[in-house]
Amino acid sequence: MLTVAVVAALVALPAQNTKTAGPSCAPRPGRGVPVTVDAHIPGFTAEQVVAAFTSEAMLNAVAPASGLKSRALVQDDVASDGRRFRRIRMRPAVEIPPALRAFGSEDQLVYDEVATWDADRRTMRFHMDNAVCDRVRYGGTLAFVDVADGVRVKLRARLEVDAFMVGGLVEGLVRGGVEDGWKKLASFTRTWLEKHPTPTAQVAAR
Repeated sequence: MLTVAVVAALVALPAQNTKTAGPSCAPRPGRGVPVTVDAHIPGFTAEQVVAAFTSEAMLNAVAPASGLKSRALVQDDVASDGRRFRRIRMRPAVEIPPALRAFGSEDQLVYDEVATWDADRRTMRFHMDNAVCDRVRYGGTLAFVDVADGVRVKLRARLEVDAFMVGGLVEGLVRGGVEDGWKKLASFTRTWLEKHPTPTAQVAAR
């Protein structure tokens, strides 16, 4: 969902691909700006919403509305303690400006969402693994909490953009876009669950 033309085409690429795999792509403590979402999905349980968020069918259906050309699950491993490790490859629906095509391609805008799910706590810790970790870092936690009339989806993340003169501006724009996108995703998820019910009963209030 990270957008504003995928952080201004990952801050206008050139500089060779400097991707460093793994935790180094996660935001650094105290850097960047907080991204906070508290979305409400009425009428369903946290178990159902988590099932939807880990459903390939739903996530493929929502991809176009999330500014993606495609998404693909490239890793899905379950540890002995029940934790689930997933890597999802995102191809944004963004084109590199003609003036920059000599320096990079749309393939360099592809990024991975790397996540660890804790089924017992219904939480996910994630970060974005991308081609320019030295310039764009994004990650945090996502929690699904049962409430009386449905589910609260709580995102607590940080976005760090290192771009001379405009980093703070880009961070603010992207933060607003992410927060707005989560409201739309909550609505999409509710509609999806209404059309694709799970075996778990819905809560009484709708």
